[in-house]
Amino acid sequence: MKLYTQRNSLVAADALNDRVLPFFEEHGVKLQRVLTDRGSEYCGSLQTHSFELYLAVEDIEHTKTRAYRPQTNGICERFHKTLKEEFYDVAFRRKLYHTLDELQTDVDAWMSYYNTQRPHSGRYCFGKTPMHTFLDAKHIALDKQAIGEEPALGMFLPTWSGEIESADGLAGQGSSATSFDPRELPLTGQAADYTRPEHAAALAIVGVSDNVHAQPIGQSQS
Repeated sequence: MKLYTQRNSLVAADALNDRVLPFFEEHGVKLQRVLTDRGSEYCGSLQTHSFELYLAVEDIEHTKTRAYRPQTNGICERFHKTLKEEFYDVAFRRKLYHTLDELQTDVDAWMSYYNTQRPHSGRYCFGKTPMHTFLDAKHIALDKQAIGEEPALGMFLPTWSGEIESADGLAGQGSSATSFDPRELPLTGQAADYTRPEHAAALAIVGVSDNVHAQPIGQSQS
């Protein structure tokens, strides 16, 4: 999870590139679909929206939650509540943060604990940690990739979240690559106009060259 002081489509693309994709690439799993809410930072015209353009360049399908139906992304919503109650409510009583980097350091430490040490009794985990759950199911995704099928995203680290959070940790509505409602239809990709100024920032994130081939710059582990 990465913290920002603002929330927009460029920030959403940066979070995906910097934190989410490197995690799955490290484990050899191709991220094929992402589920987000309908916030303006995630949804918009491909011709003018940095996040939508990033997904198109990386060949990732985009599925949106049903309007006024947060249960569609319930795992992520529950994570936000846990994050607030177990981290932010405690940390802000104990410590005065002067910079975003200070807060990011403590968030990263808590996320490591959350994913690798804290047992979960929720869906899919059955008392295991999220990382343990992911590793146990990873072979299913790899097998499906080998035969050219799309892995079911429900098998990917059910309570892990690669979402955006505002600096106070309360306003972010995140994207999750771990929960997919088959009733939702993916957005259909359209040809992008790479000469438009709105695309410049998003193309810089993914490192698109003159011949418009994407080379993500976030190759190191996050």
